[in-house]
Amino acid sequence: MRRCAFALLVCSVILLADPSLAWSALTIQNYNPSQHDRFANNANFIGSGFDWGGVGRTSGSWGTLISPTFVLTATHAAGSGPIRFYTSNDPNGGFVQRNIVQNIVLTQVGSDRPSDLTLSRLDSAVTGVDFFPILDLPSSAQYINQELFVFGRSNTADPFTSVRLGRNNIDQVLPLFSHPNLNGGNSKNDVFIYDFDNPGGVGADEARVEGGDSGASSFVIANGAPALVGIHWFQYDARDFSGGKLGSGDTLVSSFVDEINAAIAATGSLERVQTITAIPEPSALILVAAPFLFVLAGRQTRKLFSSSQAA
Repeated sequence: MRRCAFALLVCSVILLADPSLAWSALTIQNYNPSQHDRFANNANFIGSGFDWGGVGRTSGSWGTLISPTFVLTATHAAGSGPIRFYTSNDPNGGFVQRNIVQNIVLTQVGSDRPSDLTLSRLDSAVTGVDFFPILDLPSSAQYINQELFVFGRSNTADPFTSVRLGRNNIDQVLPLFSHPNLNGGNSKNDVFIYDFDNPGGVGADEARVEGGDSGASSFVIANGAPALVGIHWFQYDARDFSGGKLGSGDTLVSSFVDEINAAIAATGSLERVQTITAIPEPSALILVAAPFLFVLAGRQTRKLFSSSQAA
């Protein structure tokens, strides 16, 4: 995909929950409900073969399960009340429902402001549904061009099954990003961006997040299963820079592994997140930090691209 190293100086960065944005479905090139709507329950669904049960929906927001009792979402779109996790792609199939009882806004180490990443605690552990590991690569360079599965809203009437899935590729990582249009300029954290540039990129399935997608998640397939990489924060309009390119921005979840574990520990829970620290040959994939083990020591310092172009 085309890099946009300077785009964020000139583009319009828009919060996905901005009132001026009508809630709409995830934009996907060559959208086909049988391929892109999870709950069309069709064998042609692009996410078939993977377990998406840990992607939860409330009546209007999102939560991605990272341990039995905790989900991640966007701070500016954090939910409350019941959240539902479907055990299959069948809208009439089984689901597990819990209540969100606490939202904890995380602050990234090195930032002078809270982030747009919130950890939500459920009233009890989710059973019968797997949670997701976090992709935690040693450097930003290893995220570039990783292929994403990008979740967002569909246009179905039932909010719990309004789930659509597209694809994209990571273009760039921006360290400690902030913008006055986002959360009143009060949030700052590492992000990655991905352009909407069909016929480049991944082609027919390429996705752009829209209003109402805040807090939904992006995944990379690692070791044959989804690993969480981002939580949707904003969309941007780069027409002034790149001749019509649009794009999306996600909070880079791996920048918060220690902060997430510390916040979970502060609630008294013994749960901890899993992390995947490399994507080598499939047979050599390294999975570390088993659940219920608190691993803080020996983590590699992340090397983000030094970019002063974050607006």
